[in-house]
Amino acid sequence: MTKLFLITATLLTLTINIALAAEKPCASNASYHSIVDAQDKRLIAGYEFTITKEGTFTVKQGDKLVYSNCDLYDEVIEETKGLNETVGIAWHISFADDKSKQLEPAVGEDITGDGVPKLVISYSYHATHCCGSVVIFELGKEFKKIAKIKGGSWGVGFKDINGDKLPEAILTDNNYFGWHSGDAELDYPNPPIVFGWNGTEYVLRPDLMRKDPPPLPELEKQAKLISEDKKWGDKYEVKNIPVALIQNAMRLMYKGHEELGWKFANMAWSSKFPVDEVFFSEWRKLMAQNPVWQAIINNHAMPASEIKTALEIEIARKNNHK
Repeated sequence: MTKLFLITATLLTLTINIALAAEKPCASNASYHSIVDAQDKRLIAGYEFTITKEGTFTVKQGDKLVYSNCDLYDEVIEETKGLNETVGIAWHISFADDKSKQLEPAVGEDITGDGVPKLVISYSYHATHCCGSVVIFELGKEFKKIAKIKGGSWGVGFKDINGDKLPEAILTDNNYFGWHSGDAELDYPNPPIVFGWNGTEYVLRPDLMRKDPPPLPELEKQAKLISEDKKWGDKYEVKNIPVALIQNAMRLMYKGHEELGWKFANMAWSSKFPVDEVFFSEWRKLMAQNPVWQAIINNHAMPASEIKTALEIEIARKNNHK
């Protein structure tokens, strides 16, 4: 089962403002929250991990401090340029002896197959609809950052998809953020995408995303339910198109069945109204401008470093309209 890192804005409001006592200065306006319940100290792969009840953490190699919650705050600051608000951070580190709380690969696991233990830190921050990401380090002779994967509102999960005993990273395509959102804040088209380690970095793996579609009778049943959804109302308005119509169609497309996805969207259209060709034209244009979708259809190994969070996409859109 895919393990997804999910921290909502509601949880993030539980962050605790504290005076930090780490060995290096940290932003005074930052607040931290850990999903780890209590104080803990571990020695793994020659590194000492210390977690405090206040929600801070340190990683030491001998007497040398190599990473802490302050460094994690720097990661967030880089992602939130252009956001004028105090940022609250929630983070999580998993340990192998506590499976019930394991949200990401446990500290010390070799998730890239090179024999070197790794550290995966999941984190999220208090901003509109945003954002769950992971940062990955080598716990070798040298403490080294090897990857950062920016997720969206639903974070980053890990699962071995191809059976090579190395987990792939699963997240959602954030490029449709803010387009045709439903009643819920996080209810927007967000098809899953998969990234795998290629020896030097995490890259998009369209081949691992391809799956057989459901049988046609099942798709017809899903389409019928959407076409009869009460959200359509009695008078046609674009905003009343059920998000499920777009979401289900996109999931088919992202699994390698673009033509079937468009067919499903038409099947799921309400029989009460003529198909809105303007809406479909806008939809196709959005996908044509989406770098992730273009990488998928061209089977391009897009580096994870090129992925943007929903917040970064929103800030860029606002800057483009200034």
